[in-house]
Amino acid sequence: MRGYHNNPEATDKAIDEEGWFHTGDLASIDDEGYVSITGRTKELLKTSTGEYVTAVYIEQKLTSNGWFEHALVIGDGRPYVTALLFIEHEFLGRLATDMQTTALKALESDKFKAMTAKFIAKLNKKLNHWEKVRAYHIISDELSIEGGHLTPSMKLAKSHLMEEYAEEIKRMYEGHV
Repeated sequence: MRGYHNNPEATDKAIDEEGWFHTGDLASIDDEGYVSITGRTKELLKTSTGEYVTAVYIEQKLTSNGWFEHALVIGDGRPYVTALLFIEHEFLGRLATDMQTTALKALESDKFKAMTAKFIAKLNKKLNHWEKVRAYHIISDELSIEGGHLTPSMKLAKSHLMEEYAEEIKRMYEGHV
């Protein structure tokens, strides 16, 4: 690529003086020389301590066990990483049936709280200390496009969710010095 058609400003942002094209992708190279795309630079969070966090990677790990339909990692401009975890309702129904209780009681149960804490601790072992999820809040609300929670492509409308759950986010950072 030589540049963007009739857009020198975009070309200057994308292609440096040495001719390298900057795609915005983040990648890693393993010991065998294989390159893996790990995210996008615009998806990086920068904590108030100056550390960068790849939120999408952590969000994918948080939803990998099927308990949570969506995860929203928070930490941009903040002292540490937290997460809003949106419960997967079919899983919750199965859990409630197994526990012979209501969905709400299953969600608030010591058993589920312990399961979640163990899952987060296991995930945190694989993360750098500045990436570790130090607090989280589980949300049982169903997300929808109509409610403004999801985009038409079913991605989280992050700014809307951060506004809607501002009090929950604030509580995750309370007491931090």
